[in-house]
This record gives sequence, structure tokens and C-alpha cells, in this order.
Amino acid sequence: MMRSLSTLGLVALAGAAWAEPLTEATAIERALARHPALAAAGYQVDAAEAGADRAGAAWLPRVEATARVVAQGPTPTLHIDTGLTPPGAPAPLSIEREIGQTVSASVGLEAGWRALDFGSRSAYEAAARAGVDVARADARDRAATVAWAVRQSLAAAVFFADVVRTTEGSLVVARGTLADARAAREAGLAAGVDVAAAQSRVADLEGRAAEAHASQQKALQTLRIQLGLPADAALELAPTPLALPAEATAPPPAVARLVAAAEARAHEREAVERGFWPTLDVFATGAYADPRTFVETDAGLTWQVGARAAWPLFDGDQRRRRARQLDAEEAAARAGASAAVEQQAIARDDADARLRAAAASAEAAERRVQAAQTYVTAAQAGEAAGTARRRDVEQAEDRLDAARLALAQSRFDAARARADRLLADGIASTPDLRDPP
Repeated sequence: MMRSLSTLGLVALAGAAWAEPLTEATAIERALARHPALAAAGYQVDAAEAGADRAGAAWLPRVEATARVVAQGPTPTLHIDTGLTPPGAPAPLSIEREIGQTVSASVGLEAGWRALDFGSRSAYEAAARAGVDVARADARDRAATVAWAVRQSLAAAVFFADVVRTTEGSLVVARGTLADARAAREAGLAAGVDVAAAQSRVADLEGRAAEAHASQQKALQTLRIQLGLPADAALELAPTPLALPAEATAPPPAVARLVAAAEARAHEREAVERGFWPTLDVFATGAYADPRTFVETDAGLTWQVGARAAWPLFDGDQRRRRARQLDAEEAAARAGASAAVEQQAIARDDADARLRAAAASAEAAERRVQAAQTYVTAAQAGEAAGTARRRDVEQAEDRLDAARLALAQSRFDAARARADRLLADGIASTPDLRDPP
């Protein structure tokens, strides 16, 4: 899943990343497609699936090629007393003959299949399949974490871009005001304090602009690294969504991983319990042996067909102790899942509360921006008519700057809260949105 994008798609996405406004969906898609941690998680899923397939293959028969050379002694001797005494012989005639050979050798094939194991193989396969669910949940968790980091970087870059834009706009006005103050001072129409106040405001805005620009570049550089872009790649950022995500339909990966781990331990314990009962194997062998049989000295083909039953009556108490260990691990996983559910609920409620507060602050800030803009316009008109002081205009401009920065801060807080909410739900891709409650 994590490694499914084709090379062509990545190239097209790379070009779009700086050729047009970078949306959250595009940024996350690119980050998920190239992040090494997600590639590692994908391989872990592959490994878990291969392990499950391996567990399922326990039902298949086994075929083994064998070769052996054995030297043994003493060689058995056959003694036959005939009871016949030849003429002139002092005792009855007896025959002695060696049976077999000191050295024997064979090569052959043996096929075997476990016909009965009381469900132990099925339980181990179920445990392996649960392990696949664990790996997939871990991959989802890593994807959600990567997406959260991208959302945070994108929100920071957008926020500082707003700060830079607001500050630079104010700086243009402040520099114009400084030029007017200097001209009025030279004409004897303004006091030196007016020029000093305008210079102070310009210096303050220049410092704020430099700081905001540095922070913006830092956020953009972090975003470039996350997206795998060159350090000099130009990025135009699209506005980030601020609405609450839709309700999650699946449990978060942290919970799913622990639940799957508990299921894996339960199935493994079942397999351990069933391992107490006897097993029945059927087999067939064919070999070329020298000697062919125990009593024959010639080489030749041999065969066997049969069944074997085994019952591990006592294994040093290993089975019982392993079952106790698996019981404890299952209980720990289920308790951890319950704790993860509570933590998710707390994180969701906290993120929702912060998002609602940020949305309310943004609405209030928008109203303050409109009001401050009206005050600036009125103050400038009053200054032109001689009914307002230059100080009144500067104060109005300060209020407008503060309102605009408060609006940018509220949107930034909302974007971060939304990212935290999506992380709590374990959501990586940009989901459908709903209005804040």
C-alpha cells in the first residue's frame, strides 16, 4: 500500500509540488510515497504476510531426500546347529554365517504428511494472520505520524507566510508615513518627535519581518525535507483546511495494533494447548540400499509405507509455562488497548476543543480586522482634515496589525488542532470535512 505509486506518478507529483500551489493532500501524498519509515513498515507487512503463508503451508506434505552411510559392529553372526555328525567328525555339524555388512549405505526419498494434530496448525496460522493485522496497524500508525508532521510543517509555513505578508504590508505603510513625516519636518509642519515615532515603527516592523521571514524559511525547509524536494525548490502554499474531519469509522491504529496483538497471543495459546495431544503422521519411503535388506548382501531398491503416532506426555513443563506467559501477554495487550481508547478520547476532545476555540477566535479576529481597518481609514481622513493627530493614525495601524496577526495565529492554532485530531484518529490522508460544531 505504502509503495504502490509508480515512478511516473512520483515524477509528475514532484513537478506539481513547486509548479502550482501545494495543497495539504498533495503534500501528504508525496510524503507518504517517499518516507523511509513507511517503506520499512511496508516491508514489515510483507514479512508478516509471508509468515502467515508459511504457517498455512504446514498443511502441505513434506518430501525429503536422504543419504546415509553407516558403519556398525560387531556384525551379527547366524549360528545353525544341524544335529548331524559326519562320519569321522568328533561333533555335530554347525554352520556359522555373518548377517549383513559392517558398512551399509542408502539414498532415497521420504514423503510424509501430518494427518492429525487436533487443530494446532490452524491455531498457529490464525496467530500469524493476527500478526499481519499488527503489522498493518503499525504501518497505519506510522503513516498518520508522518502526515501529522507534514500538516504541522505546512501550517507553520502558512502561518509565517501570513505574518510576513502582514508585516511587509504594514512596513510599506510605515515607510510612507516616515517619508511624509520627514517631508513635513523639513517644511516645518511636523515636530521631530513625529519623525522619531515613524522611524521607531519602521525599525520595529523591519525586525518583525526579518524574524518572521527566517521562521518561514525554516518551516519551508522542513517541509522540503519531508517531501524530498531540493533545498532551493520554490513552494507556493495553498490555504490549509480548518474544518473538523469527519468522524472516524475505524479504530485508531494504536488500538487496532494492541487488539490484534491480543488476538495473536490468544491463538498462539490455543496452539500450545492443542500441542499436548498426540499427532499422527503417514509416510512413504523409497531408497536404493546396499545391502538391500538386513539379511541380503546385494544392493537394490527398498520401500516402506506406514504411520507414526507421537504423544508428548511430558515436556519439562514447558507447555504450561508458555501458556501462562501467553495469557499474561494477551491480558497486557487488551489492557493496553483499553488505555489507548481512553487516551484517544482525551486527545480527540482536547483537539476538538482547541479547534472550536481557534475557530471562534478567528471569527472574532476577522471582525477586529474589519473594525481596525475602519479606524485606520477614519484616522487617516482625520489627519488629512486636521482633526486627528499622527499618533492617532499610528495607533490605528498598530491595532490593525495586531488584529491581522491575531487572525493568522487563530488559523495556525486551528490547523495544529486539526492535525492533532487527525493524529488521534490515526488518519493519514486528507479526509472529508464537516463544519465545526
